[in-house]
Amino acid sequence: MVAIESFLWHNIVKLFRREFIMSSLKMENLTIMTITPETAQSWLDNNLSSNRRIKPKHVDFLTNEILAGRWDEGNPTSFVISDQNQLLNGQHRAHAIIRSGVSVRALVMVDRPTESFKTIDKGRSRDLHDTLDILGKKNSYALASTLRLVVCYECEHWKKSAFAEADQLDALHRHPMTEIAVEMVTKSRAKKLYLVAPFSFVLTFALEYDYDKASEFFRQCTEIGVSLDPQNAVYHLVKRGVDIHRKKKSWLEECALYVKAWNAFQADTPLKRLSWHGLTEKAEPFPRLVGT
Repeated sequence: MVAIESFLWHNIVKLFRREFIMSSLKMENLTIMTITPETAQSWLDNNLSSNRRIKPKHVDFLTNEILAGRWDEGNPTSFVISDQNQLLNGQHRAHAIIRSGVSVRALVMVDRPTESFKTIDKGRSRDLHDTLDILGKKNSYALASTLRLVVCYECEHWKKSAFAEADQLDALHRHPMTEIAVEMVTKSRAKKLYLVAPFSFVLTFALEYDYDKASEFFRQCTEIGVSLDPQNAVYHLVKRGVDIHRKKKSWLEECALYVKAWNAFQADTPLKRLSWHGLTEKAEPFPRLVGT
């Protein structure tokens, strides 16, 4: 029931945002247009040379989103074209349109000075929480950090500053359970035991896959002083969490360990030791969440 209410609320906000954008088209030089693969190619032919390097896995991800019919035409930062007809923002989306061979509807900002490129993506990761505040989202800082991790995981690219704000807002549309996960963590003792964003990230996918089991996982993870089986995955998390804020931990390592713990808990698999060697010379791949 909570998940349904969250999904409905998100779509109401999305509709409001779209109507607001539509009422401001002339003022902001915005237009909604159908972008064909040919149009996308012509934009890429005039791509600004100083644009970021292409991340193939992100293009793959966006291509799959288009082919699955999950393209969001109301995304306010889809494409930005300069007054010299240069593509300032949206190169990954343009590549995805070409690769999919599918035409999509999207918002396009035109006639922007080339100098504005300096402010399009720079610092976006620091400003996402402001947009979430405007959209009326609670716990905006924690939600923003969690959404970055969701996008990193989906694109298998673990550099949190690599994605634009639009990518992370799209993730909120695909995973409305993120809001619930963040609220559960920030309103419980979990925030004192675990890193908030990594734990919320794992809890998001856990709740989507098996809500009841994930709820039990969360309950056990936040109950200190309860006797747990040493082979229970939660036992290792709680033991580790007791001193997590007294030692500097890698957020990526914590993400991996939380994923491993949830996977073992969900499958009722005994766990003698919780470890991940992704930061060593013999790097271990980042674990995949069950159900993804």
